[in-house]
Amino acid sequence: MGPVGRLLLCTLLGLLGHLQNSRASTPVIQLSDTTQQISFEEGLYVLNDPLNQLSVQDLVRESRSYQFEAVNTPISLVNHQTIWLRFTAENVESGSLPMLLEIDYPYLETVSAYVISQRGPELVVPELGWRIPAIKRPYVHRNFVLPISFPGRQSVEVYVRIRREAGMLVIPVRLWQPEAFRLHDLNETMIWGLIVGWLLFAVGFSLFVFAVHRQNIYLFYSFYILVQSGALLSTAGLLENLYFNADWGIGGNHTRQILMLLSAGSNFLFVRSFVTIKKSETGWYSRWSRFTLLAWGGLAGVVGVFGLFTGTIDTTAEQTAFEILVGLIRLVYALILFLTLSTVIKGLRLQESVSVAQLYLLAFTPLLLISLEQFLGWLMPNENYTHIRINDYIFAVVFETVVLLFGLIYRFKTYRDERENALRQQNQLALQAQQTERARLARELHDGVGPELAVLKMQLEIESDQNGAVPRPQLKRFIEDVDRISRDIRDVSHALMPADLRAQGLVLSLEQLVAQLTAVQSGAEINFTHGDIGQMTAVVEQTVYQMTKELLNNMFKHAHASLIDIELYRQNGNLLLTIADNGVGYDPAIVERVEGIGLRNIQTSAEALQGEFEIRRKPTGGMLHRITLPV
Repeated sequence: MGPVGRLLLCTLLGLLGHLQNSRASTPVIQLSDTTQQISFEEGLYVLNDPLNQLSVQDLVRESRSYQFEAVNTPISLVNHQTIWLRFTAENVESGSLPMLLEIDYPYLETVSAYVISQRGPELVVPELGWRIPAIKRPYVHRNFVLPISFPGRQSVEVYVRIRREAGMLVIPVRLWQPEAFRLHDLNETMIWGLIVGWLLFAVGFSLFVFAVHRQNIYLFYSFYILVQSGALLSTAGLLENLYFNADWGIGGNHTRQILMLLSAGSNFLFVRSFVTIKKSETGWYSRWSRFTLLAWGGLAGVVGVFGLFTGTIDTTAEQTAFEILVGLIRLVYALILFLTLSTVIKGLRLQESVSVAQLYLLAFTPLLLISLEQFLGWLMPNENYTHIRINDYIFAVVFETVVLLFGLIYRFKTYRDERENALRQQNQLALQAQQTERARLARELHDGVGPELAVLKMQLEIESDQNGAVPRPQLKRFIEDVDRISRDIRDVSHALMPADLRAQGLVLSLEQLVAQLTAVQSGAEINFTHGDIGQMTAVVEQTVYQMTKELLNNMFKHAHASLIDIELYRQNGNLLLTIADNGVGYDPAIVERVEGIGLRNIQTSAEALQGEFEIRRKPTGGMLHRITLPV
C-alpha cells in the first residue's frame, strides 16, 4: 500500500473512531427510585424523517447512516413531518423501574415507542393517535403518556416515533415517576378548574346582565367566552371524553378546529358591538364584514362535514382536501383578524368610541401577538415559528376575559348611572315645570282674578249707595261673598307660591308659616329650629316649603299632636328637614289611599332632587319625617 493509501486508511479509521467515540459519549440518563422527573435538558436526540419511510429496524441496523442531532425539550415539528426521538437511560436499581414518558400535546397523528434490548427492537407502546380515545390507551390521559419499564442494572435505548399532519408545534417531552406524574396532573387539573370556573363565571355574569339589560353586546360576549373556553379546553385536550370518542360524528381535532373558528367569528361580532362604529361604517367595511361572516359560518360547517366523513387521512386526495381546507381556514382567520383590527382602528378615530377601543386593544393584545406568530408560522414554516403554546394561550384568554369583563361591568354601571341621571334630570325638569306652573297660577290669581273681584266689589258698593232694583240686604250679601272669594283666592295664590319666599328666603317664610299655623291651631305647640342653610335654588326652596306644608297638614288631620318639632339644617352638603310630633301616629299607606297623593308627591319631589324621604314611628310615640336633599 502506497503512502496515499495509508493516509486514506488512517483518515477513515480516524473518522470511524470519532463516530464510535461520539456514539459512546452519548449522555446516559440515570434512573433510580428517587427519580421524580427528567426534563431532557440533555441526552435527547432527534432525527427528521420527511418521507415517513424509516422504521426502527432501519435506525438500529444502520445506526451510523442516520445522524441524530442533540436537542433540548421542547422539540419542534413542522408540517407533514415524522420525527424520531432517541435517548438512553440506565436503571441503577436492581429491580425493574416503571416510568411514564409524557409527550405534552393531545393532537398527534401517530405516536409509538420502542425499546432496544438484546433481542432487538421491541414495541413497548403500540401506535397511538388523537383519533384513539384516551380510555383505550395504555395510560388514560388527554396527552400521550407512554408507560416504559426499565430493567434493573441495565442501560437501554428508547426510540419514539411522532408524526403530525399539519401545523407547527413545540412539544415538551418529559420522563416521570408514575406517582410524581399523578400529583403533577392533579395540580394541573386544579389549576384548570380555576380557569374554567372563572370563564364560566364571566359567561354567567354576562348572561345575567343581558337578561337585565337586554343589549346584544352582553350576549355576544357570553357566546364568545363560551366558545373561546371550548377552544381553549379542546386545544389542551381537556374533557376529552366529550369529543374524542366522536359518538355524535365529529370528534377530536375537528371539534377544536370548529371551536377555534367560532371563537374568531364571535370575537368579531363582539368587537363590532363593543366598539360602536355604525356611524362610520363605509361600504367596503360593511360588504367585507358580511362576506367574512358568511364565509366563517359556511367554513365551520365544512369542517364539521369533513370531520364527519373523513377518518384518517391516508389517500392523496384526502391529503389534498385537507390542505385546501386548512388553507381556507387560515384565509378566514386572516380576514377576521383584519376586520377586527379595522374595527378597533375606526373606534380609535371616533371620539365617542376611543376609550372602549383602547380597552379592547389592551385586552386583545396577547391574543393578537399569538395570532401574528401563528400567521408567520403559516407563511414561513420552520421550527422557529410555532403552533399555539398552550400556556401562552391560557394567559391570553384569561387576561382578555378579565379586562373585557371589567370593561363591561364599568359600561353597565355607566349606563345605569346615565339612566338614573337622565331620570333625575327628567324629574327635576318636571318639578321645575310644576313650580313654574304654580308661580304662573299664583300670578294669574293674584294679578288677574284678584283685581277683577276688587272692581266687582267696588261696583256693588256703588250700586248699594244708589237706589237700584236690587235690595240693600241682598247687595250686602253679594259684597260679603265677593270679599270671601277674594280672601280664598289670595290664600290659594299664597299657597301656590308665597310672594315673599324668594324675597326673604326659606327660613323666614317657614317662620311665618309656623306663626300662622300656631295662631290657627291653638291646641298645638309648634317649634321651629334651624341653622345657617346658606343660599338655595328657587326650586329647592319652593319644594321644601311645599313639603313642610303638606306634612304639617297631615299631622293636624291625623296625628292629633300637641307638640310638633321642625328642624332645618345644612350638613355635609345636604339639606336636612326633620318634622316630628307626639301624636297618635298614622299608617302612611292608609293616609295615601284615603287622602290622595300628598305623601307620594313628597317622595317624588325628593327623588327628583336626588334626595330621600323617610317616614317612621318614634319609639316614644308619634311620627318622624326626615327629608334629605343634596344642595
